[in-house]
Amino acid sequence: MYTIEFLALFNSGECPIETLTQVLTEPDKIWDHKTSREEGAGAVIESVMDSELIRIEPFETEGLDGWTIRVTKSHLEKVEFLRYIIASQIKSKLNVLNLHLLVDDVSLKHASAIYPKLHRIENKIRQFLTHFFIPLAGLEWLNHTGSKKMLNKIDWRRNNSIHVHKWKWGELLDDHLKFLGFRELGALITTQKIGLNEPEQIVERVEELMNWDEFLQLREEMQSNYSRFFNESFKDNQFHKHWRQLQVIRD
Repeated sequence: MYTIEFLALFNSGECPIETLTQVLTEPDKIWDHKTSREEGAGAVIESVMDSELIRIEPFETEGLDGWTIRVTKSHLEKVEFLRYIIASQIKSKLNVLNLHLLVDDVSLKHASAIYPKLHRIENKIRQFLTHFFIPLAGLEWLNHTGSKKMLNKIDWRRNNSIHVHKWKWGELLDDHLKFLGFRELGALITTQKIGLNEPEQIVERVEELMNWDEFLQLREEMQSNYSRFFNESFKDNQFHKHWRQLQVIRD
């Protein structure tokens, strides 16, 4: 069974139960032969196919009218459809102050299918970065490639996991990529550079320039990892675009 539950809040007297049930039974094109019946201080909306399509109950809060609107069904697609219809009807037809989605089994179901796959993708990127950069830049590659903000975040998260959450496993590993999230892992490929991620590093190199060849070398080094190393394998396959799309889902 899948459940969704909304909390709708109105100014006192603006949305009696009759008004709310009328709005929620209004879209004739969505379901036919729906009716509503009062049940206690709330109501139940029924259709020819469902003895209980939507259940509405009062939510008591001083100075406001509040209603919880709940749907529990075995078909995910139907619950997802009703989630949209209920929200769109209330927001477009009523002067609602706040509309909250308190229970959302639809998103939970989708997340339970998507997040393990995203986790595997994260680990694949960690594996790739380790395999690629250690031979290229040595054991301290992350100190040269990560920004100060990124490295500080790693230190904070690692110390927090070890000393606050007592995650002793973290003390045994030098895999600091475990403490970077989805966004930062993508940045190591798309925006970061080896050794020139802070303005003072660039200024120092410019001041040391002696000739045109050194300038060309600096210009090469200032390219992002994306342009410098991953043009064919990542850039040409629009890694940045696809990673940002996954990042939206992940967040």
